[in-house]
Amino acid sequence: AGKSGKHEIIITEIPYQVNSVEKYGNGSVKKITFLFFAEIPPVGYRTYYMKPVTREPSISENSSIRASNTSLENDFYILEINAANGGITRIFDKELGVEMINPKTPGNELFSPENPAASSTTARAKTELVEKGPLRATIKISSKIGNAPYNCLISLNSNIKRIDFDLNVDYGKAGLIFGQRSNRETDR
Repeated sequence: AGKSGKHEIIITEIPYQVNSVEKYGNGSVKKITFLFFAEIPPVGYRTYYMKPVTREPSISENSSIRASNTSLENDFYILEINAANGGITRIFDKELGVEMINPKTPGNELFSPENPAASSTTARAKTELVEKGPLRATIKISSKIGNAPYNCLISLNSNIKRIDFDLNVDYGKAGLIFGQRSNRETDR
């Protein structure tokens, strides 16, 4: 027979990573932003309860995350970035033993649909490690495509075979429209 109307409660500490803490003037905590990986059943839900603790989260000694301003590594990938222009010079898949991109043709090259000569590889980039913890590390690349500023966040997680990219391009600053091809003859 099923457990009709009953819920199983399991109390356990799960790995988490504190990303930011805001405090009130008196030092008490106002807001905490943190990350944890939820395990959700295929058809259903799981409720997680958080409770305050007085100690820092224990850093997993077997975390596979290694990171700097220009490189990210976990159990699955090695990713390297050219600090000068923000191009990805290497993505190595450790499980397959394969280089995923040609180092002579960098990845993450961005260009303007209005002006293909305006490329991210021609502008100076700033790369910075903006998140590093036992569960995830993120590099932020800031540069321009022509006159359009952009930020690209690249993240690796400790237990997921995936590279996350979050790209924000402000084509409005350069007076361009992204994703819409202009037909010069019909625009007149």
